[in-house]
Amino acid sequence: DPTWSPDGKDLYYTRPASAELMAMSVTPGAPPTFGTPRRIYGGPLEYPSAHSIDFDRKNNRLLVAPSYAVLGDLSVLVNWQSRIGD
Repeated sequence: DPTWSPDGKDLYYTRPASAELMAMSVTPGAPPTFGTPRRIYGGPLEYPSAHSIDFDRKNNRLLVAPSYAVLGDLSVLVNWQSRIGD
């Protein structure tokens, strides 16, 4: 369930084996160039195989929501931008 950053320079996804939130820079081209994966949140995220990731552009937040099929708590990741570039 990967998603692009609003500026289209990064791809965000969850790593199923470790339930971490990851990001990878992407440079357009033929073929595109992918940067080294970066851990944004070490998790584990509660539902690593049932995530939906999106950006709240109005409030400049990255949102990660569990599937409606799974009951449990909702984790809200704040200050995620401080992890970019690590």
